[in-house]
Amino acid sequence: MSNPDRDPHVFLLVQFAAINNYQGKMSVTNSYEASRVFINEDIEELRTFK
Repeated sequence: MSNPDRDPHVFLLVQFAAINNYQGKMSVTNSYEASRVFINEDIEELRTFK
C-alpha cells in the first residue's frame, strides 16, 4: 500500500535496553525488566530529528 501522505520512515525508540554482540550478530534485549518501546510516537525529540 502506497500513501504519498505517509511518512516513509519508521521511528523506533527503545528505553532501558541493552545492545549485545554475540558471535558477530547484534541484538537488542530488555534491561532492568522494564523496557519501553515507542513506535512512531509523537515525541518532541523525534519531531526535531525528522
